[in-house]
Amino acid sequence: MLGSIGQRGLWVLLIALLGVGPVWAQETPSEPAPLPQETELYPPFDDGLPQQTFDSVELLSLAANNNTELNALRDSWEIALATLPQIEGLPDPVLTAQYAQIPGFANPQFIHRGYVQVGVTQKLNGYGKVPAREAVAELEVKVRHKLYEERLNGLFTEIQKNLVELYNVESQIQIKRKHQFMIDHLIRVANVKYSVGKGAQPDVVMAQTERTKFESELSELWGQRKKILLSLRYLTGSDELPEGRAPVPDWPHEVELTKENLLKTAEQYRPQLWALRAQIEKAEARIRLAETEDNPDITLALMSRWFQYQPDGLMLTVSVPLPFFNKQRYHSAVVEKEREKEKAQALLEEAREKIELGLGRQLVEVETALDQYEITENTLLVQARQLFRGSLKSYETGEYDFSSLILAQHTLLNIELALVKYRTRSSLAVAEIEGLTGLRMVATYPLPKEGLN
Repeated sequence: MLGSIGQRGLWVLLIALLGVGPVWAQETPSEPAPLPQETELYPPFDDGLPQQTFDSVELLSLAANNNTELNALRDSWEIALATLPQIEGLPDPVLTAQYAQIPGFANPQFIHRGYVQVGVTQKLNGYGKVPAREAVAELEVKVRHKLYEERLNGLFTEIQKNLVELYNVESQIQIKRKHQFMIDHLIRVANVKYSVGKGAQPDVVMAQTERTKFESELSELWGQRKKILLSLRYLTGSDELPEGRAPVPDWPHEVELTKENLLKTAEQYRPQLWALRAQIEKAEARIRLAETEDNPDITLALMSRWFQYQPDGLMLTVSVPLPFFNKQRYHSAVVEKEREKEKAQALLEEAREKIELGLGRQLVEVETALDQYEITENTLLVQARQLFRGSLKSYETGEYDFSSLILAQHTLLNIELALVKYRTRSSLAVAEIEGLTGLRMVATYPLPKEGLN
């Protein structure tokens, strides 16, 4: 028995000396081993996209200077503004000059003698017409101004939506470039395993096929990016855009998105509603103007007659039309302007209904996309990454076949693309909401601000 104990002690001592593990290490305190750190699946790489980021406000500034449709609306607004001071002015006076000879049978004393008659005629506007015309002209300026702002708001919404679509395409490019980078790694692993007899040639062929698929899909995505940049060039009216990539959209939950608040915001900031309210006011002003049309205009004429370079007489004439036979025409004009007011009111109500319907739809889209994003990010993405990491390690050790590894990679790829899709959907909905309310345009672009009437 002693011999067996001695042999056991000899074996323990031999194991300790060979470095397999010191028996007394359990009695000596030591620092715990560090926990394995979670590392990224893909190291940093060049995605081929520009480093600069597009700024939506700078793009809107380009559009404000170069977009032809916007320039036409601005010119129309400035023309109406320039004609406003002319409303108060009187019509141009009319100068008349006459020369005549008096025949002998009319006045023998001045036979074969002629006379010259010079006159000036001035028309004066009827009572109440000038203030009514001024009101119509001022409201016309306001309508054209708000139509210009509405087009600017529409351009900003289209620019934002194009930037979101650009973000969607560029994010897909980045994701597929990362997976292409991983495929390159798998090709190297498959070649090494095949060279040592632990892999099959179909694994290498499958990996190369997957890489070719990524190259084809990336080529299509780069084409889509060029189309979006062409759309931005058209919207801004610029021949060349600066190099840039899409900014990352803001998260919708950072903004207070309630239907009631958004409807109030639209009433305060949406230029279309301002323009329609101004149309109603202009229709009312035109009704008042039509009611003054039967107020007669007064025409003054001053004439001077000269005989043989000597003044012979001065005559003042006052002309006033008598609106006895056109009462029905004036009444028809008033009725026509009342119909225009009713039409403007109907258009305003229709615009409000469309805004309310659009806000309801976009809020549902935002809520649905955010829920899908949260579920995918917190559950499916974590599981897909763990599955892919485990599949990659198992394939490298020979426990997994290559088809199962590719399937795990496709699962992770589809989930990452789904996250981009949900974020794109929510960001597009937010851009539509901003366009429906007009809030972002007023808050970020230097335009005249007015309070509610």
